[in-house]
Amino acid sequence: MTKAAAEGPVLVLDVGGAVAGQSPYDWEKLQAILRGQQAMQLDAFNLGGPECRFPADDLRHLQTQHSVPFISANVTDEAGNPVAPPMKRLERGAQKFAIVGVIDPDLVKPPMTARDPYQSIYDLLPQLDSDRVIVLAYMDEPKLRELAKKIPDVDAVIGGPTGQVVPPTRVGHVLVSSSTNKGKFLLKLNSQPGKPLQSDVVEVSSDIQMAGRQQENLLSFYENLGRRDFAPEETQFVSRRIVGGVGDSVSGNQACINCHQADDSVWHNSKHSHAWESLKLTGAQVDPACQRCHTTGYGTEGGFRGLKDSVDLVNVGCENCHGPSATHAADPRKRTPFVATQQCIGCHDHENSPEFKYETYWPKIIHGPVSES
Repeated sequence: MTKAAAEGPVLVLDVGGAVAGQSPYDWEKLQAILRGQQAMQLDAFNLGGPECRFPADDLRHLQTQHSVPFISANVTDEAGNPVAPPMKRLERGAQKFAIVGVIDPDLVKPPMTARDPYQSIYDLLPQLDSDRVIVLAYMDEPKLRELAKKIPDVDAVIGGPTGQVVPPTRVGHVLVSSSTNKGKFLLKLNSQPGKPLQSDVVEVSSDIQMAGRQQENLLSFYENLGRRDFAPEETQFVSRRIVGGVGDSVSGNQACINCHQADDSVWHNSKHSHAWESLKLTGAQVDPACQRCHTTGYGTEGGFRGLKDSVDLVNVGCENCHGPSATHAADPRKRTPFVATQQCIGCHDHENSPEFKYETYWPKIIHGPVSES
């Protein structure tokens, strides 16, 4: 953003969908994201599906008390009142911009509602009085294109929860694109008077140095998380890997050692045994998004619950791979519930472990079989 600002006037816009759920953890995270964006001089933030799950009055509080520039032309609360202004008029250099926000009504759940996005934009067009009209539309790619086809009077329709980046294309003269996917990409629009909008997708790679204010914001977020110490049920995370049967609960590594000394030695020599320490290098051990894959049995019966209550369940323990095993520990004749080889991808997915290859990773932790006598 600093580089872009050095090249000329900049607008900073967000289509919405900053968090994944509506839990207390997500609310804390949303506020941190907004603080980071405001440090970049955020101009407009369209209400997306996740934002619409929070109470309307909480969103209004962020607008009035923290100057968050939410917009939405079609979202209303249960009383039918707008939750945010429908649009923003902005000037940069010699150009006037109108930024309009809408969402697919199918992505809004009660008590919030959303009227037809096309009609909402159409009703605004006579009031816009601008050189450029940019629509921020929280909707999937087919609906983005459909909307662009219906409103040829705008310059761009930018989405949305499309899963992957939608490269810039045109529907008629309307530019259509999306830079979704967890903030890993930005869409850079270049507006020159009298010329069609030009656009490029920019990858936010690790080569881009974090600005000092963003680092401060991240550390402040971590401080808040450490103080709140969210339990798993206060997040949107559910265990994708550990779903034990009735009566199963996590017993911890110590319960395994009596019969599995050799396996315990293999574990101690693996990276699983110091997964927690790898988080502490950056302070991320307070973040439930990281805890869920760096602790034992996150969110399950007897499993990791928080920084204060579960210090003996940090690191990736036996039961992350073999399943909750209190029943097995009490009676070794009863097998552990999971096939270990099938559990890796729960955490070693492309998002979090892009270099993961089963054939090279598995040999690093392989152990057993061991007599259970």
